[in-house]
Amino acid sequence: MRRGGRPLYLLRNRRGVAAIEMAFVLPVYLLFLFGVMDMGWLMFKQVTLDRAVSLAARCGAVRNGGCASDAGIKAYAAGIASVINVPKESFTVTTPSPSCGIQVQISQVHNFFYSGGGLGSVTLRASACMARTDVKPA
Repeated sequence: MRRGGRPLYLLRNRRGVAAIEMAFVLPVYLLFLFGVMDMGWLMFKQVTLDRAVSLAARCGAVRNGGCASDAGIKAYAAGIASVINVPKESFTVTTPSPSCGIQVQISQVHNFFYSGGGLGSVTLRASACMARTDVKPA
């Protein structure tokens, strides 16, 4: 029997429907999955940078161990942030004012895995300030 020029068995045939549905759903699912993973990595990097500058500013304020110089403070911060491969040259150490004895800053670009969606990259910034313990207030 024919109905509208097609054999009836083709209208009842459901083979391959799951493959077609998967072809529509899988790209959206993978984009969502990798997007969640990338946002998790972004947050991990931001928390790591915040922690690195905070601990480095504290180390510089108390002049503990190898943190007696700016180079030592940068190396200490880079050691904490080594899990995300941040070079010590990326950190800046300044002494802006007596109330903020040591200030450690970093700015790093995070590139998203999928830049075709208009996301591209975002700049992560972290800064910490700690008054030095060896300087007496006036």
